[in-house]
Amino acid sequence: MDQGQIWLADLREDERRRVVVMSSEPFHRLADRVWIVPELVGGEHDDLPWRLVIDDRVYAVDHLRSVPVSSLLERVGTVPAPELARARRALLAITA
Repeated sequence: MDQGQIWLADLREDERRRVVVMSSEPFHRLADRVWIVPELVGGEHDDLPWRLVIDDRVYAVDHLRSVPVSSLLERVGTVPAPELARARRALLAITA
């Protein structure tokens, strides 16, 4: 798994959700964890700079968290390069 991939993940919630991987492969190997941006389920997403719309799904950069690598179940896609760059800028804006 690598940055920008979309995976189906078991987040120990009522259902499995899609997530965007934000961390790198070396981090995954050393920490056995992965930083993910989860899909936002339900509710309005507004047009906020920390929300990504990819294939009509909304991902919440402001909900960034780490989960065990074993939580990722199946790769289901890849984030387009411009959207991944936008996610990185959103992380910088949130943490600056």
